[in-house]
Amino acid sequence: MKKTLGMAALALALAACGSSGGGGGGNTTLACNLPTDGGCFEWTMPQASSAVVQSAFNSSCTSGGGSPVGSCSSASRVGRCTFVDSSGGVALTEVFSYYSSHFTTAQAQADCAGPGYTFTAN
Repeated sequence: MKKTLGMAALALALAACGSSGGGGGGNTTLACNLPTDGGCFEWTMPQASSAVVQSAFNSSCTSGGGSPVGSCSSASRVGRCTFVDSSGGVALTEVFSYYSSHFTTAQAQADCAGPGYTFTAN
C-alpha cells in the first residue's frame, strides 16, 4: 500500500516541483488520511513548490479514497515509515503512519521494508 500510492504521489510531486520555478524558503507538509487502508501519508517539501503541489496532492488524495488533513494523528499509531528522495534536486520526505485498526507493529515494519525506507515504532 504505502509503496504503490507513495511512489505515484512522489512522481506527481517531483513533476510539479520541477515546473514551479524558484521561490521562498522553508518547508510545507501536506497530509492525506486513508482510514479504509489504516494509514496516513505526510509529504514535506520546499515551500516554493507548495502552491503548485497542493491542488494535485489533494486531488490524488481524494481520488485514492482519502481525505486531506492538516497532519496525521499519532493516536492509535503503531509505527511510521519514512522515505526521503532528493534525486530530482528537491528534497521530498514521505512518512506513512500505520494505525492499529489495520496493522500490528510487526506487520507495519514488514510493509516498510525496502531500500531507502526507515521504520520507527511508536
